[in-house]
Amino acid sequence: MSAAIFAPGWVWETQGKENFIENENRFWRLLESYLPSTEIISLPLSTTFCQGFGKKYNLLGDVVHEGSWYNLSLQERQPTCTNAQFPVVPEDQPSIMPCTEDPFSGGACLELSGNFPRVDQPLLFRLFDTSITLPHEDVIVSYTCKMADTTNCDLFLKLEVQAEDGSNQVWILREKEISKPQPNMTVYTPTEMVKDLPNATVSTTNGWATWNYCINCTAEEDVLVKSISFGLESTNAKGRQSVKIGQLQMIPKKDLESLATRDYVEEVKIEELSEEGRFRLTWQCPSEAAVSYYNVYSTANGSKTLLGRSKTHCFYTETKYKGSLSIQPVVQCSIVVIEGSNRLGGWIQSERLQDGTVLEGGPRSFRFGGKVEAKTLELVSNTQLPAHTKSNSI
Repeated sequence: MSAAIFAPGWVWETQGKENFIENENRFWRLLESYLPSTEIISLPLSTTFCQGFGKKYNLLGDVVHEGSWYNLSLQERQPTCTNAQFPVVPEDQPSIMPCTEDPFSGGACLELSGNFPRVDQPLLFRLFDTSITLPHEDVIVSYTCKMADTTNCDLFLKLEVQAEDGSNQVWILREKEISKPQPNMTVYTPTEMVKDLPNATVSTTNGWATWNYCINCTAEEDVLVKSISFGLESTNAKGRQSVKIGQLQMIPKKDLESLATRDYVEEVKIEELSEEGRFRLTWQCPSEAAVSYYNVYSTANGSKTLLGRSKTHCFYTETKYKGSLSIQPVVQCSIVVIEGSNRLGGWIQSERLQDGTVLEGGPRSFRFGGKVEAKTLELVSNTQLPAHTKSNSI
């Protein structure tokens, strides 16, 4: 945990802001063998690969806000597999990299690129290690992508699965049938079923396109999904090929049928604050679990300007926007949060007093070594806490 929190700061402080992302990825690659990946074990799976920051903020392919932003609470699931899966050949090595120049939704998409090893051999990018037992019902799988102008190849999704009898199979999701599939291979082509599921359709613009597939899992036997990969294939591609993945979803059909619509919030309230010039906006959403986060817009003067994003149903802003606000839920998938205590947040406990003061409780550790930290140690001494503290050097 300490490395995850402080390593980005160390990279920034020692290497500078130039090429920060490349240096950050290089830092973690050095620790690759010490960081076993965590498998995805359940559905729904939905991600736009947003890292919680970006050079712009997009929504379904359209630019909503120009300019850098940062909100780690909006970070979505990242690949569990990295470039370490490829042989080290610097010039020809395939690459899986976040792209902040052209996000689909949020601040980044995922860019896959590489040269074909042979004309008759596809280029595979393993993204997720999984251990997902599929439900005995229809599952909708979709992906949204954008091809580079110089790309001359076809994209497909590959699922490695294991049947209940232990036999291994490969499921290929692609636009066209395969004339001679291998004996252990099942090919799925796009489905029209999502036309009856408004929440499953993704309106795409600016070169983005979405493919939807339906996997029928109604048989009695259990099927285990072991990995998820994207693949590129071509018989005449030349040079390095590139494709951007803007969204990947694998959601049971019944969950899509129950999702909230994107424009449905109610009980919108405005609360004046003691702090001059600011107020708090709150609202409710009937299907809160279906919402990933909320965008809050100003609609003054007939224009629509993004003010910010909120993971909860609360937003603080300036009084000048009062009376001209719009709240838009961003629906990704149905999510169930399980918490052992009677509140969310783990050890962190925040309490806001009536005068606006925020009291933070819960953290059980701190680091020291400078003037600011010395004040913390002085506070510990003055409150007679030394007998309850323990030094830990890492």
